[in-house]
Amino acid sequence: MKLQDLPLVKRTQQIKDIDSLLAVWFPLALARDHRAVDKVIRLWERQAKLLGIDAPQKVQVSDGLDGMGEEDLIAEAKRRGIPVYDN
Repeated sequence: MKLQDLPLVKRTQQIKDIDSLLAVWFPLALARDHRAVDKVIRLWERQAKLLGIDAPQKVQVSDGLDGMGEEDLIAEAKRRGIPVYDN
């Protein structure tokens, strides 16, 4: 085994371990064992991180001012009560 393969091997082993633990804890959680519910949630969170399920989503944020010219931006600033200073 090469050194660069170790992270993949470790991740694969952790996923198998989590599956084994879930096989034990999940039925207890379904039986309303509150400690088991907590364990299952924590195992799912770790599993999601290892599998990349909860990867960040790209979100485009816009203030609605994109593409506006200078005059329109000045007018919008005044409408919003933002002080505008002449150059």
